[in-house]
Amino acid sequence: MTPFDKDVTVHVTDSALMHLLLAGMESYRAKRHGALETGGLLWGFIKDETDSEMDHITIEHVSTDTYAKRKPDSVALSDRTTSAKRDVIEQRWPHLSMIGDFHTHPYTNYTEAVDNKGWEFSRGDFEWYENGHTAESWAGRVGLVLAIAGLQRYHKDNHATTRVRSRYGNTLQWQLGRYRFWLSAYSVDPLEGRLIVSPRGGANPSRRYVYIDVPTINGTDAWFTYE
Repeated sequence: MTPFDKDVTVHVTDSALMHLLLAGMESYRAKRHGALETGGLLWGFIKDETDSEMDHITIEHVSTDTYAKRKPDSVALSDRTTSAKRDVIEQRWPHLSMIGDFHTHPYTNYTEAVDNKGWEFSRGDFEWYENGHTAESWAGRVGLVLAIAGLQRYHKDNHATTRVRSRYGNTLQWQLGRYRFWLSAYSVDPLEGRLIVSPRGGANPSRRYVYIDVPTINGTDAWFTYE
């Protein structure tokens, strides 16, 4: 059995979610003349026994790369600081591993985000893993993208949560005040020395479903009732 024969659920803890939102908003609001992307690393653990019906990836903590090269439509992490952070985690928190990375997609307004399907990986995102790295050079097994859009009309107490209609189950969207957020998860799996990103419609190989579970957003038992 290969990873592509099984679905995977990516679990995001509340502390990890808080860091994602704070990092995203900092970069979204920092520049007066426009938002920038930001990114960083994901820390947690993986449960992928060969006899299990589904793999599980749990993101416990998130760290922002303060030396990442940020642009409005891209972000490049620092390999040097990634290596140093992994050494620190391994020595002090050996039960955790670097399991992936995140980056943001900032949009001026809701319409722009929807028209661009901003919660999805861009072509450049797929190429970063599959063409820019090998299974030996990148140990991450998951990638997150947090899309952010400002709202012109909103109610300050609106905290609506809905799952984006997707046949893959890998995206959640919700609102906090004047901002709409989308969080999507992608699986990154090694195959014959290279990396394969899932889900990817029509591609073979690819995991069929990559579910995202954020208990403080979609409830504590939502991952039991996937459809």
